Amino acid sequence: MKSQVIFDNKEVADQYTKLSHHYDDWFSVQWPEPVHIQGQAIDKICKAHHLPASARVLDLTCGIGTQSIGMALLGHQVTALDISEGQLEKAKFEADKIKPDLPIDWVLGDATVPEEYVSGSYDLIMSFGNSYPLLGTSEAIEASLQSCLTLLNPGGVLLISMRDHTDLCARRPYLMGSGKLNNGDRQGVWVETGDWLEGENRYISHIMFIMTEPQHEEHYFPFPPLAALTKDEFLNMLEQAGYAAPEFFEKAQHPEFSCPLYIATKDTK
Repeated sequence: MKSQVIFDNKEVADQYTKLSHHYDDWFSVQWPEPVHIQGQAIDKICKAHHLPASARVLDLTCGIGTQSIGMALLGHQVTALDISEGQLEKAKFEADKIKPDLPIDWVLGDATVPEEYVSGSYDLIMSFGNSYPLLGTSEAIEASLQSCLTLLNPGGVLLISMRDHTDLCARRPYLMGSGKLNNGDRQGVWVETGDWLEGENRYISHIMFIMTEPQHEEHYFPFPPLAALTKDEFLNMLEQAGYAAPEFFEKAQHPEFSCPLYIATKDTK
């Protein structure tokens, strides 16, 4: 019997299922170029940490498969997990378009307790696209970190790409971010706003896509409260969970990704 989840995975899953129909619009370069760019960047990190050439990889929050597909194309053994059935279906469709029968193990599951959905051990566990804050609470994030540590091989690497909320927590702005959308003939902008919860470093995220080409469209996606972790808070979480030498890299240091990057390892002892 599965343990009780500690975040509202149904609401997150429902919103991401709706978002899956438009997610490939949400890049500044045309899809599927992000698959190749990010896959190669992650592979370079793997090589720098002396991981196997065909590493066992667990993507905790695979979404439409950007990083999972990119790593599988480079010969890694990928298990791609997500809580949204719609995201997984979109990911399978996109993977088949890029390379039919690409060997990825697609798994519907909860990132707070991944050991209940996957087995074995991994050389690399990753989560990209600011997905970790969607677990909603420090408790859920800590549970996920502990679970990932048990799934990693000694010397294995954890990669988490997410916002550093230090400045945002200080300012608590309504406008959280915006940018251009570029998917061939589909052009527009995205806007994210945040309603901050009183007395908490958490915010309710509202994402809107405003398409201008080939015709005007608006798509709106509200999400349940996100945990706004600062850099120091998350580095401390990694240390408390037992990871070795956690590091933080600004977005400018890894511009291939949409958010800053945290890298930590499992001790070889």
